[in-house]
Amino acid sequence: EEARSVLHCGIGGGIIPRVLHELTSATSHCLEIEPEVLAAAQTHFGLQLDGRCTAGVADAAAHLSHRARGIQCAPEDGQSQRLDVIIVDCFTANGLAPAVAGGELFPHLASCLCEDGVCLLNHFAPSAAAERAETSTLMAQLCECFDAVYSLQVRSSQNVIAVCHHGPPRDAAAWAAQLAPTLERAASLCPDVTTRQDW
Repeated sequence: EEARSVLHCGIGGGIIPRVLHELTSATSHCLEIEPEVLAAAQTHFGLQLDGRCTAGVADAAAHLSHRARGIQCAPEDGQSQRLDVIIVDCFTANGLAPAVAGGELFPHLASCLCEDGVCLLNHFAPSAAAERAETSTLMAQLCECFDAVYSLQVRSSQNVIAVCHHGPPRDAAAWAAQLAPTLERAASLCPDVTTRQDW
């Protein structure tokens, strides 16, 4: 709830930015590479754009690369505009977007995240052995770019959310204490979706 700036890479139905807009005071910007997907989020899923929730048709990998270069070149004046939260949900018809599956995006995510920010990256963890190996590689690549990486498995689907941040890892008790009120609130809003924390 303390987050001020949220970047959504991949919009899907626009449910996450819509919920954040309704329940928090954060400012969200959404990047979606397919104009039809962005249009559908607005037309069919109730995503409303205004001063606190904006969106554009863009390639997230290119956007973050450009943004990271600007941050790295910015003077130490506090105006580098690092982000509090980055949510990555980038898929194609064939699975994870290539920039995510290949790890190209991860250094840019790390550069664009503020010191106490959090990056949430959605990926699948299916049962096939080859795809499990791909997931392990992805998690290892994230560990090269962030100080701490955790996983949250969504029980109602094959989605796994990688939770990444800078700084020392938090222990399970600290995470559980911080997340408990939010998870209870989420469960009351969406009782059919539950998570298992693999700390």
